[in-house]
Amino acid sequence: MPRKAVYVGLFFFTLMTAVSGFATTLTVSESGIWGPDAPVTPYSAPGDFWSFSFEIPAQPAVLAYTLGSNFQTGSFSDFQFTLNGAITPVTPVNGYITFTSAAVGEPFQMFTAPGVALIPLGPPLYTGPESSPTIVPGSYPMSKIVISGFGRDGTGYYSGPFGGPIDITSGNPPGPVPEDSTAAYLLLAISACLADRFLRHKTAIHARLGR
Repeated sequence: MPRKAVYVGLFFFTLMTAVSGFATTLTVSESGIWGPDAPVTPYSAPGDFWSFSFEIPAQPAVLAYTLGSNFQTGSFSDFQFTLNGAITPVTPVNGYITFTSAAVGEPFQMFTAPGVALIPLGPPLYTGPESSPTIVPGSYPMSKIVISGFGRDGTGYYSGPFGGPIDITSGNPPGPVPEDSTAAYLLLAISACLADRFLRHKTAIHARLGR
């Protein structure tokens, strides 16, 4: 195979691999204060401040979907729920979150235990078909947040209109540069070196040929 073809192939391979490392990561967050009649649960207490956040790709991988209704995805990370500033361990049941359409009226449903879920009420957080959705950055007003499975008698639902909007922002929150971004920078540097070597080689050949 001609050396030129090798250089060009390596250049484009490393470049495309690097670019794929820059897939947009979004941070989803909301916070509020529970009402005076909130039940005492791992996620609520009367008058307590609460917040949650997690990261998700702008175009998450879809595990299952129903057109016009919802889709499920496991493509999220760093889910945190805090109550009065203390982190409450939360592990979504089955490892996925369900995002729903405007027809359902619940931006997402996240079950933290069988029969127990955190459910904000408001507009959808994505555009496009449920088979290939795109999460859209912005500020989404919520009417309330619901905790299912923890009614005042320990069953049913509790809802309180004490939450702010769901904010979706682009990029990772402040902190160390993730490893995948570091790898992407490295691959970009390699592609630049390969391009430089290819151009030097081409210039040397032209010089020998007197061009």
